[in-house]
Amino acid sequence: MMQPLLRGLTLIMAFGLLPALAVAEVKTVRDWTGDCDDDLACTATASGAGGMVMGGTGYQLRFSRAQGDMSQWSMRFFLKHVPQPKADGEMAISVDGGAAFSFHEEYGYLRDADGITFGLGGGKDLDKLFAAVKKGRKLELSYETPDGKAQKESFSLSGLAAILLWIDEQQDRVGKSSEISSPPGVEGEASFTAPKEIRGKIEARIKFDCEPPVPNRPDIESYRLPGGYALHVAPCFAGAYNFTQLYFFQRRDDLQLIYFADYYDGWSGTNQLFNSDFDPKTGRLGAFYKGRGVGDCGSIGQWVWSDTSFKLVEFSAWPDCDNGKGSDDWPIVYKRQAK
Repeated sequence: MMQPLLRGLTLIMAFGLLPALAVAEVKTVRDWTGDCDDDLACTATASGAGGMVMGGTGYQLRFSRAQGDMSQWSMRFFLKHVPQPKADGEMAISVDGGAAFSFHEEYGYLRDADGITFGLGGGKDLDKLFAAVKKGRKLELSYETPDGKAQKESFSLSGLAAILLWIDEQQDRVGKSSEISSPPGVEGEASFTAPKEIRGKIEARIKFDCEPPVPNRPDIESYRLPGGYALHVAPCFAGAYNFTQLYFFQRRDDLQLIYFADYYDGWSGTNQLFNSDFDPKTGRLGAFYKGRGVGDCGSIGQWVWSDTSFKLVEFSAWPDCDNGKGSDDWPIVYKRQAK
């Protein structure tokens, strides 16, 4: 039976038991290297034309995808100890000398918590860029530095298509999905302490929604999100075997309480998740409502962070506590369909 809450719950769905749980080997094809970890979360990586020097200094381009039918590719540039893009600037990306795709920091490229990682988002432009990259020979990245200088770096695409196919094979995804989206999690230290003003607004909402107050209530947890946003998780209700949390999305000084889809005997909405847990490294959020203490009835929801909201990935429910059964056997009432 699924545990109430899996600390560090990730985008990586259960891979299942294979005859031999061997780690996929690293594979290199021309200028690209593929690598998968024990859970078959995989990356395809290439260095910029200038190469990498001591301490990993230089440019890197990386495509990543976690295991699971609902996971999507993400695209990131790593700019370590090299001139950085100016704030609110533009990243222009072209393939084989074609028209440049323009990504802006306000919405398009996402500067991570480590300050050197830049993930790409941006809807249709990202889809078109990915399609061009998989067929291309060379990608060029250009941007303006804070002192107004033009900065460029190029990346060979030779071998990328073969490595992406190899990853498809490792994850049993050949022909099943080529979707790309903005990175759901962040690189670097994600946890931080929210400013006093933000904490005050959250405390006010807790008093409004969460009476009676939780005894010995845990502190508010705050996490950085891709794009310079933030997520705040506040404890709300505490019972014998269920605990609830409120989730707040912060964009600059704007703070919004997040509402989630909920299902028990039918669909509804809620601003409180039961026994939930968020992993800022993967953007994965899970919640488990127990209809009774043994946890053989209730509901389980799984979401993933995408752009500026949580997207529901899967929801299962079993409201019949008189005929309880293990959560692995609960009917799935919603499952996101991969394209």
